[in-house]
Parts: sequence; structure tokens; C-alpha cells
Amino acid sequence: MERDDYAEDMSVFDLLSTVDRERLSLEAEVVRLGDGESLVKRGSSADALFQVETGRLEEVDGRKNPEVIVDVLTSGRAVGEIFVVDKAPWDFDIRAVESSTVLKWSHDSLERLMESDAALGVRFFRALSQSTIHRARLGRTTAVSSRQLEVSSVSLQLAAAAEEEARRVAGRARAVWAAAEDNATNPSTSETHLDAAEQAVGDLAGAMNAWISNISSTAVAQRAGGVLRSELRPFLAKAQSGQLGLEPRVSQGSQSRLLAHLLLNSPSGTDVLGERIDAGVLRLPSVVGLRARTALAVEAAASAMPKERRFRGALLQPNCGALLARLLPLMTANGADLAVIDGDPSVLAFVDAGLQARPTEVRLSMRHADLSGLQPISIGVDLDLVIVDGLVDYLPSRQLGVVLNAARESLAAHGQLVITAMAPSNDARLMEHVLRWPMLRRTCDEWVSMLKAAGFDSVGTPRGEQKDHCGLVLSAVRSDATQD
Repeated sequence: MERDDYAEDMSVFDLLSTVDRERLSLEAEVVRLGDGESLVKRGSSADALFQVETGRLEEVDGRKNPEVIVDVLTSGRAVGEIFVVDKAPWDFDIRAVESSTVLKWSHDSLERLMESDAALGVRFFRALSQSTIHRARLGRTTAVSSRQLEVSSVSLQLAAAAEEEARRVAGRARAVWAAAEDNATNPSTSETHLDAAEQAVGDLAGAMNAWISNISSTAVAQRAGGVLRSELRPFLAKAQSGQLGLEPRVSQGSQSRLLAHLLLNSPSGTDVLGERIDAGVLRLPSVVGLRARTALAVEAAASAMPKERRFRGALLQPNCGALLARLLPLMTANGADLAVIDGDPSVLAFVDAGLQARPTEVRLSMRHADLSGLQPISIGVDLDLVIVDGLVDYLPSRQLGVVLNAARESLAAHGQLVITAMAPSNDARLMEHVLRWPMLRRTCDEWVSMLKAAGFDSVGTPRGEQKDHCGLVLSAVRSDATQD
């Protein structure tokens, strides 16, 4: 009896020659079963080997309610092979699903046959061993597949639950904003509703942080964030920050436009509700921190510029150009050579086009270089100052180490490093999923340790530790300079 599914379930009969199978069939007892009739009962003595000749049988675990169909046995399938050597009780009930014919070899009849034909016995038990090993391997593969399916099923359940929670969280903000929209023409209530609409941005940030921070799967968190963003899109699109946040990220230039708006701190929107939602975004700790760290970085850079000679420095990642625009007037007294370096040519073009004042005393060099930390970076030689503006918001520690090492090598003996960074805050998830601006946030203590490991000593305490924002500015010098 030939079969075409050897790879799935290779029985002892599949591994025997046609002659051996015919010899065995002559010794078999033919058992005919009607629909629903049992072949064996769970717990009964397993003293026989079976092969389905015609029809269909099923293995059933009747201990559960409802009962579980463990396997379906079709023509050619064997069952009971292991019981040829181990007479343990049957684990399952086996019954016919339809009228079926089964070949049966009792343990005693097989034993007599093998004793009478030793060569057949050797071939039979060799085939039995091979089929048992195959079944064990197939069982392990099936178990792994089952576990993968279980994990996939659990992931889908978690994703569905996260999406439902996203709609619920978004629903609260939508309700407040819808109420403000409905009352926009009512002078007696409009201002109260608009105040609530602005406050709803902060409430949304807190709810998102408490919820999404507890989602362990990044993929599920991203999916939930996408659902929430879609739910809020009609209202987000009314605010300038929302429009820029929803804008396709086809280049870094789109994020530069968003940053420029956040630093400008001038609420705007398509209507008064959009303007108030925008005002709520501009009050978020991360957004206030972006503005604060820019101002603090200008102060730190000014203190590091030499007073008696031409200044030499580098600015890594100019973003929207706001920091550069504030630095240029400070460099005119003695002149300066400043390299502005970024990994995206569109950002350099955006910054270059946006510079309204270009002091003749300052030589600007716009340079395109990979700042991802994946390969060595050449910044300069004997520089007075290297400013790393927001680049650390995106670099994991290992890649950041490459950038810090390049900065250290580029500095003169008493040159200074200035870094703008972002500390943890409760609006991190809103920045990531609503404005689509994910940032790596590190505490001050983490920064001090990281700079020490990179061969820097901090200059004073990190600036910017305020309750209303999370912007940080860190100043450091080479460790060998402080030792000197």
C-alpha cells in the first residue's frame, strides 16, 4: 500500500519493501468498523499494531469537555507502533469517522512471525526504529510550530487590546476637542472649552505615557500609536504642530520644519481650536526643553570661545539652523572658522537657505558626513569647541561612543564639548507617536558616566534641570586637559 505523504508521517510500513509488506499483510487480521464504532478505548491494553486500509479514523481525547480530536488517520496510516515494544495502555480513544477497514497485528502474532523469519525481524525493527525517530523529530517540529502559532495568537490579542486602548485614550481627547468645536460660537462657554482643549494635550500626554510605556512589544506600541494618531487626525490637522507631525517623513527637512515651529513658540492653526491645541503642544515639557536647551547651548558655547584670537569649531547636526543663527553674531569679534556637519544634504540645504545674516568674519563650511556612529567621523583638528546639537537624541550608546571619540580627537588640549540632550519626561510617548519624534532620553547621572567613559570630564553640573522642561546641556573637556 503506497502513500504520498512520507515527509509528514513516515510509518514502519513505508520503510519496508513491497515483499515485506505483502508478507505482513498475509498475517494481518482484518477489522471492519462502522461509522462511530471504536477500534480501541483509552486505558485498554495496547497489544496490537494497526494500519488503516480504507476509510477514516480519529484519535480522540475524551478527558476534556468538549472532547479534543488529536489526529485523523487516513488510508495507509499506522497506529500503535510504539506499543510493539512497550505495552503501555492506550492514551486515546480511536474510532471510525466512516465505514473503515483496518489491518491488525497482535503483539503475539508479530512475535511469532519475527521468530520464524529472523531476516524479516531485523528489517522490521530497523524500520520501526527509523519511523519512531522520524515521529520524534516531526513532533518537535510540530511543537515548535505550535508554540510559534501560540505566540502569534497572543501577539494578535495584545495588538487588538492595544488598539482598543488607543481608541479609548484618543476618545477622551476627541470628546474635549469636539465640545470646544461645538461651543466655538457661544461667547459664554467658548473660552472655558478652549482652555480645556489646550489642557487636553497635556492630559493626553500623561495617559499615553502611562499606557504605552507598559507595552513591551515595540511593534504593538507602534501599531497602537498609529491607531491613536488616526483617531486624532481630524483635530491634529487643525494645529500647525499636528500638521507638521503628520507630514510624511520623506526627508530630515520635514522634521526641521517641525522643530523650527516648536522653537518659534507661536501657536497657530486653521481655526481658534487648532491654535489652542497647538498652544498645548508648545507647553509640553519636551517642547519647552527644546527651546531651553538651545538658549543654554548658546551660553555654553559663548563661554568656550577664545577672547583674543580667531575661533575654530564644529557644529554637528544643525537641525533647523536656530542654534547656528544665534551663534554667528557671537563669532564676529575675532572671526571664526565653523564646520557645520550633517548626514542629510537636505538639512544642510534647509539651514543654508534659511540663514538671513552671514557675517563676513565667519567662514562657514557646510559638510555632509555620516553622523550615525556606524563608521569613523572626521570632524577637525585642534578645535576650540565641538557642539553636538540633538544628535544624541537618536544614537544608541555604542554608536554615540564613536561620535564622542571623534569629538575628543578633534579638540585642542583645552577645547570644550557642548551637548544638547533630552532627559526623561512624561510626554515622551506623545512626542514619539503623535508628533512622530522618538528620542533617546538619558538622565544627568547617565550622561556624566558616559562622558567619563569617553575620556571627558564634565564642566560643572548639567544645565537645564527644571521642572517645567527636560532639556539638558552638558559641557565637558578632555580628561587629559583637566589632569594637566
